[in-house]
Amino acid sequence: MSLTAAYSAVQASFWMSYCVAVSFAAVYLQGLGYSNAALGAVLAAGNLFGALLGPALSALIDRYDRFTAARLTPVVLAAQAAPLTLLVLTPPAGAAVDYGFARGMGSLAYVLASVLLGAWVERASVRAVPVAGLALCAL
Repeated sequence: MSLTAAYSAVQASFWMSYCVAVSFAAVYLQGLGYSNAALGAVLAAGNLFGALLGPALSALIDRYDRFTAARLTPVVLAAQAAPLTLLVLTPPAGAAVDYGFARGMGSLAYVLASVLLGAWVERASVRAVPVAGLALCAL
């Protein structure tokens, strides 16, 4: 396997994992019945922990020869897999939501917003962009 192919595989697996963790965490927690406040607290705690853990692990790698990225990667992946395994084994209780359909509606809305905003900017000016942003905040 070429170095480019190997690095591409690493990039692909990283971004797919990121998608699961970031894009679907709220979906999962809502499916379990978490309130928006609790969901926000869980996601904020996770983001804060990640923001602290990354630099701390990097500092270990830089400071000590025995800590290398190659040695820490399996440990970090095991630490990621352990709670995910528990989540798989814990039976969820929640409302039935067609998440695929809902995400599809989100994608359709993105396309519509892009087309409409593009036409509005062309007709009016770039000042339409913040106006549209404010309108969506109100929505």
